[in-house]
Amino acid sequence: MSIWYPGYGTSFSKYLLLETKVGRDLAGPITKSGESITSYISEQTRSIVANNDQLEQILGSGFNSLTNSINWGFDSIEFALQDVNASIESLHASFNYGLTLMLDQVRISNNLLTSLIEKIDSINDKLGNPTLTGSREFYNMGCVRLSKGLYDKALESFHKAEKMNDTDFFTQFKIGNIYLYGINNDVNVIDLDKAKYHLLNAARYAKAECIIDASFEKLGAEAYLHAAISIYAKLHDLLPEKQQKEYQSLLDEAIQLTKKAAELNPNLAEAYYHEAKFYALQNQAELSISLLKKAIDIDMNYAIKVSIDKAFDNVESNVQKLLYDLKEINKKDCINLLPNVQSLVSNLKKWTFNNSSYNKEFFTCLQNYKFVKQNSNYDTILGYYNSIPICKKIIETIPELINNRKTELRNELKIRIHNCEKMLSDMGRYGYEADENIENTLFFINSAKTGLTEFKNQNDYENALSDISKAQIFSEKAKQITDNFIRLDKEQRDQKNRQEKEEKEKILKEKKLQKTRNESSLDRAGGLAFLGAIIGFITGFVSCVKNVQHDGSGNWHFITYAFWGAIIGAIVGAISGQLKSE
Repeated sequence: MSIWYPGYGTSFSKYLLLETKVGRDLAGPITKSGESITSYISEQTRSIVANNDQLEQILGSGFNSLTNSINWGFDSIEFALQDVNASIESLHASFNYGLTLMLDQVRISNNLLTSLIEKIDSINDKLGNPTLTGSREFYNMGCVRLSKGLYDKALESFHKAEKMNDTDFFTQFKIGNIYLYGINNDVNVIDLDKAKYHLLNAARYAKAECIIDASFEKLGAEAYLHAAISIYAKLHDLLPEKQQKEYQSLLDEAIQLTKKAAELNPNLAEAYYHEAKFYALQNQAELSISLLKKAIDIDMNYAIKVSIDKAFDNVESNVQKLLYDLKEINKKDCINLLPNVQSLVSNLKKWTFNNSSYNKEFFTCLQNYKFVKQNSNYDTILGYYNSIPICKKIIETIPELINNRKTELRNELKIRIHNCEKMLSDMGRYGYEADENIENTLFFINSAKTGLTEFKNQNDYENALSDISKAQIFSEKAKQITDNFIRLDKEQRDQKNRQEKEEKEKILKEKKLQKTRNESSLDRAGGLAFLGAIIGFITGFVSCVKNVQHDGSGNWHFITYAFWGAIIGAIVGAISGQLKSE
């Protein structure tokens, strides 16, 4: 796509017909057919604004490095239209006159204006006016026809809607844009005067709706800008040298409209760009350059766009000076940032981020630094301009990243130190057996703790890590020694317990045996005493009977015999029982 200007060699409508051969199926990608007028970018511009590599990055296939030609906005259009909030404001420098109705189709398909329309309609519904409802039905029909490229039929529907509600912004805006840009291979409905009329009405009604929703300010700004373009498009039919007064008058009117657009939406870069263009055509270089700079401040790609826009030929030297000054300003700002960036990156590289949760951020910083180095070496506006925010991001990110990494490593060391200290505490009263290893462990733990307090760089971490690794080695040795003592002590205690148990069992056994002996002696003594008594009694009785028979004395001494027999039997039984138990 090229950029139309008065004296282009073809009228505005013919230019649109050629440029709108870039079509877009709403369900598919942008396609390009037919011929397109190509613009060429000068070597001077490429040395100041952007070199071939940068132009290819920005414009993609829209830039041919072999011929240094540009089809302005072709590739960036597809990218911009992927934005569901597609608008002139969001397109910035990628905006092209042939895009306007395409933008309207995107807004219709994405229902971008639905909420605003519903808000207005809800107020109208409360009025209970069937005419307003009918107007919206014709409006919706017009949108469907517009999305199909049926510009004449869309106008019929929109005009019917207008008859029923002539103060509706959306209807007036659609009618104005179709009259301004409505041309394709089948129909041409372009009428610049009607376009201006309806677009100014749209701007007026948008301002009236701002009390309902502030979004109407941006819509009103777009309406004013398109109205200014409708005036600008008429300049092709005028020759400045013969119709100077009318030519200047139209430019003055267009300038006022762009001013109104910028007042309603200060972020509408195209308003500043067109106003700069109009002043350029009036040879008012100072005003033109100041406004061009505002546009470039919003989107640096205007520095490329202005380089192929013939409307700025009258102030070309001023444009080149602006671009050169912008390059020097951005170069100075970038160069001022680079030493700090280089120092921070150098410091960052001293840290390792292997197995770190910040590994991704680390490599992002390195990639950003590579981008900065490459783009700053281009020595172009875009090179420096694109590098500055990346430099600021690096300056902001790296200190935080290093602090996060330090915290991460510090916590790792703290865990290791804690584990070593816990290992020592678990040794308990057996630690004295491993004094030397424990002392070494404590020495390196304290050294590691000192390293934590003086933790400034990767070397400090490595040293602290080395100390804690040595502490772990000595603590493990100490633990091994104490574990051995614990094992031996346990074995000794187990053996002692066994011996004590056996001794107790032996004593109990002896006591039981002694008890058994005693009981046996008593039993035998008692038994023999009883037996002795019986024998003594029998012996006494027999002796008594013999005495009676012998001499007739009849003395009964068998009781005496029984008594002594029992005593003698008991004594013999006790002695016998004791001897037997032994």
